[in-house]
Amino acid sequence: MTGLKGVSLLDGYTVSGSKHCVDSNKMTPQLCGNLCSAGGFAYIGLQFGRECFCGWTYGRFGSRPEHSCSMKCTGNSALKCGDEHANSVYSLEYIHSNLFKKSPPAYISVSSNFTVHWAVSASRPSDCLIQCTTRCQAVLYSEQNGICYLLKFTGIPDALKETVGAFYTRV
Repeated sequence: MTGLKGVSLLDGYTVSGSKHCVDSNKMTPQLCGNLCSAGGFAYIGLQFGRECFCGWTYGRFGSRPEHSCSMKCTGNSALKCGDEHANSVYSLEYIHSNLFKKSPPAYISVSSNFTVHWAVSASRPSDCLIQCTTRCQAVLYSEQNGICYLLKFTGIPDALKETVGAFYTRV
């Protein structure tokens, strides 16, 4: 799973450049799910007890029996987080993915070598929301500037912290 390829920081967690994963001594399926859902990924993979992978597909190397994933999660030893070179894979479900709600501004630290937000013209919030498709998780609409910022993750990135506007997230 290479969904985090190009990302170096995600919500305060460092992303390994060579493995494209978050490596944490606090890892659990819930933490990994929270990190991956910020980018709208379909799947999470936990490996080596502490590594979290995100992706839109999985299974390139085939499947293994569930009992081959026996390493305890570093964040909760009662849970299993894959094994060496074996992912415990979970799918993430998103209900009403085309619905949005106006929310208080939420911020997320994301450092990446690819674009995590892009701007389009919009004269009203609905113009903005309709342009937020598959890989867009939230929008920031600046009525004053007539600009809609489409956001790859579920929070406002550091580069837009000073932007005043209405913030909407997927429900």
